[in-house]
Amino acid sequence: MRLQLFLILFFGLFSVTVFSQGFNGGLFAGISASQISGDNLSGFDKPGFSGGGFVNLNFGKNSGMQMELSYIGKGSRKLAKPDEGDPIAYKLTLDYIELPLLYKYLYKDLIGVDIGPYFSVLISSKEEDENGGISPIAEFEKFDFGGLISLYYKINDNWMFDIRISTSLTKVREHGSGSTDRLNKGQYNNVLMFSFRYQFNKAK
Repeated sequence: MRLQLFLILFFGLFSVTVFSQGFNGGLFAGISASQISGDNLSGFDKPGFSGGGFVNLNFGKNSGMQMELSYIGKGSRKLAKPDEGDPIAYKLTLDYIELPLLYKYLYKDLIGVDIGPYFSVLISSKEEDENGGISPIAEFEKFDFGGLISLYYKINDNWMFDIRISTSLTKVREHGSGSTDRLNKGQYNNVLMFSFRYQFNKAK
């Protein structure tokens, strides 16, 4: 059902691009590196993939708004190091459909910044250790709300390279113990993403 909703939204997004004056649209694909705040592991060690589409509307030469719809892999990972006496491995895979709404600013027609909130729907989750799949310590939330900021370089009128970082503002799940401490209400997504973007119409 969630995949069907994604496809409906995806094609609806590009219908707006095709039939609306002033809108530009495009596609992007890239890799993500993620971690989970609050899981006692550190480092953006979980690789993943991200890809989807976007539409944007320019307010003038240097600013505009952009809406995206994408798949993105998030999670956490720890590799076993048996040579160092550490046989423990861990991998958390979280797959999301994500919808960011961003304000865009382009400086000197070359370097741009995007900033804004995102809303994600969890479509699958899996936890593993060195022996295979394991039961989660707590149930994952179905939705993830957060914010992101990106810096992109305009290669030419159609191609861009984008680096962005995003973080959850709502918890992914509670701690296994159920304990909380002030702002530490549970575990949160943190993601670095690197992508190439192709815009169908001439970028403004």
